[in-house]
Amino acid sequence: MYQWITQTGARFARQKEDNRIWVRLTGSGESEPRLKAGKQLSFTGEMASHGPGFARRVGVTKAEGAAQLRDLRWHLEVSRDKVRRG
Repeated sequence: MYQWITQTGARFARQKEDNRIWVRLTGSGESEPRLKAGKQLSFTGEMASHGPGFARRVGVTKAEGAAQLRDLRWHLEVSRDKVRRG
C-alpha cells in the first residue's frame, strides 16, 4: 500500500505505519500514476542512499516521517513505467 506525500514524484510505500520506505518516481511518461492512497501496488526499483538533509530537501515534514526517512538513509528509485496497480 502507499501513502501519498505532497512532494511531486515521491511517496511513502508501507506495509505498516512503522514499516515503510520512501519511493521516488523517475523517468518520463505521464506526470503521476493515477493511484489512490491505501491501494496496493507493485513495482521494481533500485535502492539509493541519501545523506543528512534529504527529508528537508524533498519536503517531508516531521509529521510525515522526516525522522524515519533520515534514519533509514536510503530510499527506492522507481521508474514510472514500473509501477503497477494491484
